[in-house]
Amino acid sequence: MGAFVEGWVREFGKTSATPVEFLRMSGYMAAATCMGRGARVLVNDRWVYPNLWGMLIGPSSFSYKSSAL
Repeated sequence: MGAFVEGWVREFGKTSATPVEFLRMSGYMAAATCMGRGARVLVNDRWVYPNLWGMLIGPSSFSYKSSAL
């Protein structure tokens, strides 16, 4: 999954002034959304479905947060 997100960041970064950190975070959030409940971890003989949360924090209008989303 890392190679896919990095490729997407590289391609989208060529056409946008958005910081790569914002693009990377939104790429991981999109990949997690596509996986849904497909990822699970066995903890003490019980399956746990982890949640992945992300937030983009930056200065107003000059950080291009909306472009990353």
